[in-house]
Amino acid sequence: MPSWINIARWLHILSAAAWLGEICLMAFVLIPQVTKMPAEGRGQFMTHFFPRISRLASHLIAVTMLSGLWLNYLMTGWRNMHVYLTSRHGLLVLAGGALGLLIALVHFGVLGQFETRFASGDQQAKTLRLMQIVPKVGLLVVSLAFILMMVAARGY
Repeated sequence: MPSWINIARWLHILSAAAWLGEICLMAFVLIPQVTKMPAEGRGQFMTHFFPRISRLASHLIAVTMLSGLWLNYLMTGWRNMHVYLTSRHGLLVLAGGALGLLIALVHFGVLGQFETRFASGDQQAKTLRLMQIVPKVGLLVVSLAFILMMVAARGY
């Protein structure tokens, strides 16, 4: 029988990897394809597509964050939290978690506005430019968080 720590760890890793993959799909496949579409078809495509991909990202973010908190609780019992400020491992985990939280806040605070802005034709071009940038920046931030967590876990 696997331990709860292993289950939490794998849930955290798999959801973070899926989140990273979802951002790659957005940044390098879907958004470039949308930019090639005729302007009149973009709004309809995005109002059908974007809520689904945004909902997937929201679920992946939630599972990643909750499993990370659960893993932290299982490993520390939320005691001796000073280890996050006094050890290399703790600082890496803290930095990775902070970056993940930052991009989660951006997702929940900003990206929800894209769908309504995209549906309105007058803001479509500006929103499309933002959508070409935001997923790539998000990819960099989530990748950095992922790398920091891997280094912390392996102790390099």
